[in-house]
Amino acid sequence: MPETSPLLNWLAIAVVGVLVGIVAVLLGKAIATSNLFNRGVKLYQEKDYEQAEAILRTCIERQHSNDMARLLLGDALTKQHKLDEAIAVFEELTARSRKNVDAFLSLGKVLMEKGKLDEAIAQFQKAAAIKPNRFPEPHRALGLALKEQDKTEEAIAALTKARDLYQAQGLNQMVEVSEQDLQQVSVQ
Repeated sequence: MPETSPLLNWLAIAVVGVLVGIVAVLLGKAIATSNLFNRGVKLYQEKDYEQAEAILRTCIERQHSNDMARLLLGDALTKQHKLDEAIAVFEELTARSRKNVDAFLSLGKVLMEKGKLDEAIAQFQKAAAIKPNRFPEPHRALGLALKEQDKTEEAIAALTKARDLYQAQGLNQMVEVSEQDLQQVSVQ
């Protein structure tokens, strides 16, 4: 077996040491960002939306790809009635993550709260189209928005789809809520 030079051994040790150092730094940053995100979630759950907003913004600055932080930030802004800021966050999120049902649904809800029914309906339709046979909430939100526009047949179709999906998923409480929604639309 050929003998390796001591210089080559030291060089290999130095390279491995540098790589281990880089991994340690990256791991430390990831753990710090994860802890920050968890703190933001906790503040959100405690309904301290102002502090949650600040923490979640910092989290997003550190980890641009954290869509969950963006979703919670948008919700925290909505809870503080900062609707235009929430819309901007949700629009950015829907542009980044075209398959994020919750992003489209949340954007639609904020638009509806602002009285922009046509825009809200468009977002609910996008949310419902992503996985039409999996997520009932976009169908329910769509049905309720269509009800506001007196589009009874379309509202009934969307609410029926929501009820059927809730039923298939065994969410009996939401089945009852959907039945009530359907009754209210039928009474109009």
